[in-house]
Amino acid sequence: MTMPGITARLAAVLPLVVAATAVAGGTAAADGHCTDIGNGTVCMSVDDTGEPGEPTEVVSMWYEKHFGDPATVRFFYQPRNFPPEVRSDWRTIAAGEVTSWRELRTGSDCYGGGLEVQGGPEFYLDKYPIC
Repeated sequence: MTMPGITARLAAVLPLVVAATAVAGGTAAADGHCTDIGNGTVCMSVDDTGEPGEPTEVVSMWYEKHFGDPATVRFFYQPRNFPPEVRSDWRTIAAGEVTSWRELRTGSDCYGGGLEVQGGPEFYLDKYPIC
């Protein structure tokens, strides 16, 4: 999966997903994408932990803020067949930083998600979910 614009700071986030997959003893089947929201890039991936008989997935989201004033944001995602919507805690991010969130989830066939700015808009990763 190509993720243009992701800096070395993201290297600290990705090993968490790889480690979670390795501990489960399986091979990750990652599916994900990124969306440019104007002042940065929001990304989401869904990785199968590979645990036999356990449909557990790791939902990972990250936001790389390229420029602009600091903002308070939180991630959200919606599994299509296991509602309700899930939201992260609020966190403040400045230009040049990357913030991330990951969560283990009982498997779903599709996930949609995005980023909410406190007092502002919500940005959706894409008009189509990860399936």
